Amino acid sequence: MAKSPQESSAVWSLCSKYASLRLLKSAVQQNYCAYTALQTDPLLVKLRGSPEFDDLLAAAKGCQNRFQAQRNQPSQAHNAKPGISTSTLAILDPSH
Repeated sequence: MAKSPQESSAVWSLCSKYASLRLLKSAVQQNYCAYTALQTDPLLVKLRGSPEFDDLLAAAKGCQNRFQAQRNQPSQAHNAKPGISTSTLAILDPSH
């Protein structure tokens, strides 16, 4: 069984490009900012190069940029933006 949105999408990519893109889009919308993984995961090669995947990459990059901007704020707890949970921060940057 797939353990992450990325793994789930890789499974779906074997079955349906549309379903894979939809699953990945949902994951990014829920702050799974896997910009680098989306670019490098060999299981997603069939999706790369499509306009929909390019849009997904742009959304993931925006998600990552928001995370990094928030991380650079003096007080994360006080200045945290809604939608980025502490667990998401830990996933994106385990050192924090």
